[in-house]
Amino acid sequence: MVIEVEFNGNPSALSTTKADWWVFYDGEGLIWTTPEDIRQLIRVKDMAAVEFIGKGDNVKKRAYLVKRDDIKSIAIKCMGV
Repeated sequence: MVIEVEFNGNPSALSTTKADWWVFYDGEGLIWTTPEDIRQLIRVKDMAAVEFIGKGDNVKKRAYLVKRDDIKSIAIKCMGV
């Protein structure tokens, strides 16, 4: 799962969100969690952000690549669709 924190040199997504909840669709269902739980997971796992140009973009983004099972481990709720 891609957790963006910077786009074109500017804070974005996880760095700037004011949302109470984030919902991921993993191809099988919805995974509900909070931005704060994602931040804590990144800290606990001591993850390093990577930079890349995403498909359809023409500028770099900085993001964490987080395993789906790690996101599920902090999920408030998982729902199959």
